[in-house]
Amino acid sequence: MQHLDRTVAVAALAATLAATLAATAPAAADPGRLEADVEVDPTAYALGGHSLHAGIARGHWRVDLGNFAMDLPAFAHADDGVAVSFDGFGAKLQYFPRATRRGWFGGVDAGLIEVEARHAGAVTDQRQLGLGVHGGYRVALPADLNATVWLGVGYALGAAPMHVAGATYEPSPITVFPALHLGRTF
Repeated sequence: MQHLDRTVAVAALAATLAATLAATAPAAADPGRLEADVEVDPTAYALGGHSLHAGIARGHWRVDLGNFAMDLPAFAHADDGVAVSFDGFGAKLQYFPRATRRGWFGGVDAGLIEVEARHAGAVTDQRQLGLGVHGGYRVALPADLNATVWLGVGYALGAAPMHVAGATYEPSPITVFPALHLGRTF
C-alpha cells in the first residue's frame, strides 16, 4: 500500500490548518476560542504504519480528521499464514463536558478503510466503511501538549471473507480499538 502520499497530504493539510488558525486565534486563554491541534498514535508507527490527525475545537466540541495505517499483529486475528494490514481516512466528532476539552469525552466516528490480505505472494484488498462510537480521557501536559487515551467500538460495512492464494481471512464486522494519541494544541 502507498501510505506515504496520503501521509504527506494529511501532514500538509494539518500544518496549513494549524498555522492559519494559530495566526487568527485570539491570544487570550479562552476555552470558547477556536483551537487547532495535531495528534499522532505511536502504536501505529510501532506496528509498521502511521497515524496523523488534525483537529479543530471550540467550547465543548472537537472535530478530528485523520489518516492512519498499520500492520495487524498476528495475535489480533486467527487466520494463520495471512498477513493483514489496513489504511484509511476517518473523521471524529467529540463532546467534552468541560469547555477546556480536558478530562472525559465521548463521540462518534466514521472512516473509509482499505484492508489488505497477503498470503504466499498473492494480495487482495477490500474497502470498508467503519461507523462507531468512542470514549476516552484527555490529559493536559506542559507546553500545550496532551495525551489522550480512548476506546472505540465500531461496525465495518463491507467486511466479508477475503480469499487469497488458497487461504481465507475473515475480518470481523465488529471492531474494538484502543488508542493512545499524543498531540499539541495551537
